Amino acid sequence: MDCFFEIYSEEIPAKMQPEAKEQLKNFLEKFLIDIEHESIETFVTPQRLVAHITGLAAQTKEKVEMVRGPKITLPEDIVEKFCKSHGVTKDQLTQQDNYFYVSQTTPSKKADEVISQAIHTVLTTFHWPKTMRWPQAKIKWVRPIRSIMVVLDQKPLIFDVDIVGLKTTDHTTGHRFLSPQKIQPKTFAEYVKLLKENKVILNDLERQKIIEDNLQGAVPDKDLLIENAGLAEFPVVKKGAISDEFMKLPKAVLRTVMKVHQKYFFFEDAPHFAAVCNVLENSVIKGYERVLRARLSDARFFYLEDLKVPLKDHDLSRIVFYKGIGTIKDKISRMSNILRGSEEGKVLRLCKKDLMTQMVSEFPELHGIMGSIYAKAQKEKDVICEAIEDHLRLQPQTELGAKVALVDRLDSLVGLIGSGVKISGSKDPYGLRRHALTIIRIYEKFPDFEPLEVLISKVLKQYKTLPSDTAQIVEQFIYSRFKIYYQEDAAYVQVAISKYPLHQLRKASQDIKEFVHTKEGEEFLKGFKRLLGLVNVNKTTGEILPLHESEIFLNAKLSKALTFSDLKSIAPHLTKFFNEITVNEGAPHIVQSRQNLLFALKQSIEVLGDFSKIV
Repeated sequence: MDCFFEIYSEEIPAKMQPEAKEQLKNFLEKFLIDIEHESIETFVTPQRLVAHITGLAAQTKEKVEMVRGPKITLPEDIVEKFCKSHGVTKDQLTQQDNYFYVSQTTPSKKADEVISQAIHTVLTTFHWPKTMRWPQAKIKWVRPIRSIMVVLDQKPLIFDVDIVGLKTTDHTTGHRFLSPQKIQPKTFAEYVKLLKENKVILNDLERQKIIEDNLQGAVPDKDLLIENAGLAEFPVVKKGAISDEFMKLPKAVLRTVMKVHQKYFFFEDAPHFAAVCNVLENSVIKGYERVLRARLSDARFFYLEDLKVPLKDHDLSRIVFYKGIGTIKDKISRMSNILRGSEEGKVLRLCKKDLMTQMVSEFPELHGIMGSIYAKAQKEKDVICEAIEDHLRLQPQTELGAKVALVDRLDSLVGLIGSGVKISGSKDPYGLRRHALTIIRIYEKFPDFEPLEVLISKVLKQYKTLPSDTAQIVEQFIYSRFKIYYQEDAAYVQVAISKYPLHQLRKASQDIKEFVHTKEGEEFLKGFKRLLGLVNVNKTTGEILPLHESEIFLNAKLSKALTFSDLKSIAPHLTKFFNEITVNEGAPHIVQSRQNLLFALKQSIEVLGDFSKIV
């Protein structure tokens, strides 16, 4: 059978829609695991949460399973309690492996019952970041639900949904403004067709494509595209004009005002914007232009007022960095004690000053960007201006910006973690994960920067009251993010992580991966696993007396720092050693010599990586 249902509500916030679509699909895949079906598709529009299930069986299969009870040696009253809880008598139990078992049968359910239960469970367990109540409902939902349509095998499935004060219907409606007609589809294909005829595009990717194809040369913005597709069920792109007086504003200001406040698309060098409408009339663009004019007037006022005050004159002592560890001014002072170059000092004195400007107060997204713009207007060198903006990027591109960014992020991590700030699940209000990720990316691009461990120690010395183990905790936190960042190579990172500093870790893990996937690498891992199983000393006692050909070769390798090329040459000799020598048989001094050799070899190999993690 074919089944689809639609939960129709007031407008779902655009930023919640992608997660809602994915969550519904994941839920149904788990809930319908006991009933055969071919596929599940989910869709979301500003007002609809929709699921389409194909190849649905008429009913679930009856399930019989054996439930294990108490041991047969336990007192009678425990057995009786088990029987009572399952509604059986003792003579209905079976015995196996010294335990009582009861046979429990789950009867089959018809598809209509399964679907009604699924919808009920969706409504009661679905997670929305924010929810609300409305008079007839007993549950919270993202917005008030107005109707629920369910169609099973080309027939409407009608049942009470008392938790939202509704009964399912056999119909839905088209676009609430453009075509609010009653629609009674019998198949999913008909449902999609009728919606489109009534100005509703069900597929969010199709809505994005419509917007993208009609942007008429506007600068593409994927996030804005997704958001606009979540604002209009029938997107219509219209082009508006910007007064020439506003075109003198920095492009970053124009683009941010349009995107943040109005969700408009920006044109690089033209006095225009593109807006996504939910209506067809052309007159609506005049209203959009009027609202944008007011926003840009505010932005121009902020910009001109900010230019009157030199960046260096702003007082950062008025902004608290974090309670107990001072202000932004204190933070800059700590960083200045570590970065002592003249250009670095200039960047440090200016890089946070735009936090005090009116423009950044209104648009926090422009922090760093406005600092760079104002510094340039005040005749600072280009390298300084670029570094002011660059130090706040997730992946700094200039050496000067990266140096400031590195110390800035480490100062934040040490100060916040040392003050007891913790990450809880998805909650990371101070961006600790983002700081760690930026540090990793900086070392990836600039591996010759001062080692992480040295810098953390320097930063910690600037704080007088933080716990002494803060440095270790911060270091472990950054390394934990490294493993997640390079998750596809997590096993090889694990081999390298305790053996190399951060700036060498990526290359080392790649070298390990490349080595273990060679024929010699595979042979080496087998031999190293045997070595780990046989070595039973934790220090070398006495001298090594190499007698066998393979012992002589392996012993010769101990006198040098091993490379991965050495491991390739060691692999066949390690195999030969274990195949031809019984390590723990023979005279005591010979056994001890072999143990000394294996232990020394293990230590030499582990300089390159902890291969015990993958053998």
